[in-house]
Amino acid sequence: MGVVLEEEITPFLTGVNTDWELIQKAVVAKYGSLGEERFWGARMLDLFDKNDWESFGKYYKLYYDRAIPYQRSFAHINNMSWQIAKNVTNREVLKTAVKTMLYDIKKFDASDPNAIDTYAHLLYKIGKKHQAIVWQERAVKLSNNKPSIVATFAKMNRGEVIFP
Repeated sequence: MGVVLEEEITPFLTGVNTDWELIQKAVVAKYGSLGEERFWGARMLDLFDKNDWESFGKYYKLYYDRAIPYQRSFAHINNMSWQIAKNVTNREVLKTAVKTMLYDIKKFDASDPNAIDTYAHLLYKIGKKHQAIVWQERAVKLSNNKPSIVATFAKMNRGEVIFP
C-alpha cells in the first residue's frame, strides 16, 4: 500500500488539475484490487481536504467497504467518520460508517468518548435512536460529562435533529 501511494499516486498529484481518472487506471492496471483500495483511500483524503462531502462519502464507502473486512485503514477512522456524521445524508454511506465505527471501537477506541460519540451520532442519523442514546450515554460517562457530549445526549433524548 505504501509503494502504491509513494510511487503511483503521490508523484502525480498536481493540486487543482490532478487527473484522478488516469491515476486510477494506472494503479488498478498495475496492482489490481489492492491498488484500487489505496486509490480510493487517497481520493477520499483529497476530497476530505476539499470539503467535497458528497464525493468524499462515495470514496469513504468504497474504501471502507473494501478495507475493513481485511482490518485495514491508513486514515484515522473517527476523523473520517465524524465528517460523514456531520455532512453526509446518503443512507448507504451512513450504514458503512456505522459498521466502520463499530470496528474502530472494538479494535482501537473502546474507551474513547469521541469515537463513541461519533458512533452514536451515526446510529441516530440512520434512525436507530434507542441504540444511539445507549451509546451516547456511554460517551457521556467516559468523557466525564463533557458539555458537548452531554448536550448531544439531551438532544437525542428529546428526539431533536442533531445534523441535517
